[in-house]
Amino acid sequence: MSAIPALVSAPSAASSFAAPAAATTLPFGQEFEDKVMTMLLVNNRFARLMASEIKPEHFLDQQNRISAEHIISYLTKYRHCPDFKVIVRDYIARDKRVPKAEWRDYAVKLQAHALRVVVDQDYVRDRLIEWTRNQAWLALVMQAPTFIDNGRIAELERRAKQVMTIGEQGAANDEIDYWATATDRRKRREAIASGSIVRGVSTGFAEIDKHLAKKGWGRGELSLILAPTKRGKTAMMLQSGLLASASCGVKVLFVSLEVDDEVATDRMDAALTGYAIDDLMGNAADVEAAVNAMAAAPGRGQFWFVQRPTNTLTPAGLEAILDRMADEGKVPDVVYVDYLGIMKTRPEHRYEDLGHSAKELRRIGGERDIAMVSGYQTNRDGLAKQVSTAADMGDSFLPAQDCDLMLSLNADEAELRMGVRRIHWALVRNGPAVTVKVQSDLSRGRLIDSVIGVTL
Repeated sequence: MSAIPALVSAPSAASSFAAPAAATTLPFGQEFEDKVMTMLLVNNRFARLMASEIKPEHFLDQQNRISAEHIISYLTKYRHCPDFKVIVRDYIARDKRVPKAEWRDYAVKLQAHALRVVVDQDYVRDRLIEWTRNQAWLALVMQAPTFIDNGRIAELERRAKQVMTIGEQGAANDEIDYWATATDRRKRREAIASGSIVRGVSTGFAEIDKHLAKKGWGRGELSLILAPTKRGKTAMMLQSGLLASASCGVKVLFVSLEVDDEVATDRMDAALTGYAIDDLMGNAADVEAAVNAMAAAPGRGQFWFVQRPTNTLTPAGLEAILDRMADEGKVPDVVYVDYLGIMKTRPEHRYEDLGHSAKELRRIGGERDIAMVSGYQTNRDGLAKQVSTAADMGDSFLPAQDCDLMLSLNADEAELRMGVRRIHWALVRNGPAVTVKVQSDLSRGRLIDSVIGVTL
């Protein structure tokens, strides 16, 4: 991410915006304050949770204070973390308190916040919640005699309950007044159309993204790729994560319960370079050079691969992986679990356990603001069908109840011989069903080598 061009070439003196009394500001120092700013810019769950609790006057640094005011305003309207460039261009640049000569200062500082890695996010969140709750208690205690003298005991009790729920999910006045928010919805839609708000995580395939409501995998949602055995689920997920990381700046975690890292990276190297998997060994130096060139490209994301044995991964185990990575400053945008059907289940309770795992994957995605994607196999009937649907799911239908999107991979015998697949929107929570016909080349690790046509 580069600094915003054409703002101002040199920093200038600080503005005269007055600092609030020290008693109202965050007591944990400049480093802590900067971490809070970072989390307001990049951590959607934290931002939504704390937007109504954090006040601009809590920030001692005057640039943080003005920026926080606009970030909180943005969050209140759009319920999504803003791009720091949008805050500078559409908010800071229109704030009469901020001279034009200081715009670049704000841009540089906000960019630093956006790029900072906060490895102790849970600690920052807990300390901030504790502090805001204590501040609210102190304010309420000071007001209590007035409430009591005026016989407003019920209101005092109500406010005490509100203080107790600070930092809890749903405690921050998140009800939406439909009739009063038409203008907010228009602004949100315009921001999405302009690209100021990106609600989804790119699949890596432009022709898939354009037909998805979130223009990618939905954050906080569970998406499933349904296909018969050995028909391309893993290939599609690997290629999707690879392209999203290479071209869209997406941070990807791929958790494999089936293929090992050598097989997976061979497929990815082939998909990236265009060499057939069988030809990688004879072109090892060229492949290395191509991958290293892409690794050095600006705007590239991350791709982390983790392998676990079949029938060992639980939702809690996945959370442990994510927690360990977060401690190292590695926070993915999307997690691929390859695949749901071979996560750990009890033989006698397999049907229920698969449903539970799907619910937990969706919960993890929602709590961490991550897109969750996994594969799922069809039953024997689905193997012979022209188009497989949720009715053809193997083992358990319960995951269908919790997934937000299901794409099925389809091909009859003639299509298989020609390397053709049809990707069908088997279940979709938002938007119409679509079928995208693609040319595949699995010898080069590409489930989608080119798009042949689209049927709406």
